Amino acid sequence: LEFRRVLFRSEHLSDIRHLDRPWKTALPILLSWLPHTTELNIKEEIVRCLSVPWVSDKATPELIEEFKKYAPVFPAPPGLWIGKQLRNPSEEEKKLFAAHSLAWAIGNALSIVDVSRFEKEVITLCRNKKFGVARQMLVYGLYRFRNSEAEDAAVELLSDAQVQMHAIYALGRMKSKRALFELEKLL
Repeated sequence: LEFRRVLFRSEHLSDIRHLDRPWKTALPILLSWLPHTTELNIKEEIVRCLSVPWVSDKATPELIEEFKKYAPVFPAPPGLWIGKQLRNPSEEEKKLFAAHSLAWAIGNALSIVDVSRFEKEVITLCRNKKFGVARQMLVYGLYRFRNSEAEDAAVELLSDAQVQMHAIYALGRMKSKRALFELEKLL
């Protein structure tokens, strides 16, 4: 009901990202829903709606908390392919896929929103291997910081296979000269 007052006829949460009119008025509502929603697919849709630059840093603390909550909790789901055949995942596996997708989406959101007051915390998240591949977009966004600590983290993450390509991208955007020797070793 609260959502409909702001967005009128939208039936689905994902519809607001495709509206022909601005939907900034929905951001406070979505942000208030984020910590209270337990359905992972809905939470992911909220995160994706919050993944816009104009949310500034209003969503950043909540996104960081959600990332810490969902990124390390679940083991990686098994592959869906057996040879060339797609298998049907169990209900438990579907939950794992939803959790991994949510964690990655939160990392992506943090690569888009303003994190300037939270740089040290984001760098710490990037370095923490327990967050697995959910860190990829956090590492990708390190170039935005333009400081030596972010560059140090990106160079360090060149040895982490889960985020290596994202670290290479960040270092390229930083135009890092310090990383050249480490990058040459990867060739």
